[in-house]
Amino acid sequence: MCVSQLRRVVEATSDDSVSVEDQEGRRSVVSLLAYIGEPPCAGTWLIVHSGLALGAVPAAEAEATISVVARLQNPDK
Repeated sequence: MCVSQLRRVVEATSDDSVSVEDQEGRRSVVSLLAYIGEPPCAGTWLIVHSGLALGAVPAAEAEATISVVARLQNPDK
């Protein structure tokens, strides 16, 4: 099963890709070939699936989702 994940844009690497980081700070490059909209800038949260950015998510929504997922993964914390 594949799951889309939230990633924050660190920088543009080319016209069709951006460098992103996950919640632990690990960086990777994702493609914008499936992304529709204005090119994302640093700090933008993206929904990423299989190396493709699918869309942008408002920061407040991304942070709330990350918080819920963290609580579900670590219920004792």
